[in-house]
Amino acid sequence: SAGGIGNSGASGLPALSEDPQADHPVVSRYAGSTWIEGSNRAFDAYALIVGVDGGTPRTEALEGRVTRRVYRNPSGRSTLEILRNYQAALEGQGFRQRWSCDRAQACASRGREGWKTINGMNPGVAGDLRYVAMQRTAGGTTTTVAVAVNQQRSFVDVVEATAMDTGMVSAEALGAALDDTGSVVLDGLYFATGSAELLPESDAAIAEAAALLKARPDLRLDVQGHTDNVGNDATNLTLSRRRAQAVA
Repeated sequence: SAGGIGNSGASGLPALSEDPQADHPVVSRYAGSTWIEGSNRAFDAYALIVGVDGGTPRTEALEGRVTRRVYRNPSGRSTLEILRNYQAALEGQGFRQRWSCDRAQACASRGREGWKTINGMNPGVAGDLRYVAMQRTAGGTTTTVAVAVNQQRSFVDVVEATAMDTGMVSAEALGAALDDTGSVVLDGLYFATGSAELLPESDAAIAEAAALLKARPDLRLDVQGHTDNVGNDATNLTLSRRRAQAVA
């Protein structure tokens, strides 16, 4: 829930402002950069780019608190200088490099199998691209930072491996919302990136929806699926339909 993002809570994570324009406490923006967009997700899946095989990005599946910040670079600064500053700041906090690449072709960031399709990181078509993925484990939490820098923008993704909140969905609450408004959002559903495969973390929410149907056998529900705006409309429409069918 969005209300839980701003607090460290039992997870022991650093407090994160609910304002998506605020820098993540682990990694601040390069000096002189200006905010373009950002997002905070209390628990989600993330595909970390950790290499290239045969011209296709190789990824590692992560889960936890996921934040994204996109900044406009200050003028007169090279992609190398900006990336090296991020890297040095993270190394000073105990982070170690997982993988890095220079230039779009070597990074395999473009095309139908490019980064935008994989995890929404969209560095564009410019050839001057630099990327680094860094990671540390401290206090029982593994924090991963992925930074991509092109000539105009810097993308900073942070994934903090935590246990998701449970008990957020109940059959009684679902039924009450349906009685009140005729519709309800079924929280606690998690899919593999770009896929209709329900992850095991979804079991609790599915079980509560099933319990509601068992308790009220005359109830008829219409299941609607939604995606984000990553990818083209036709692909997202198909994905939304498949995800709804998976839940049903």
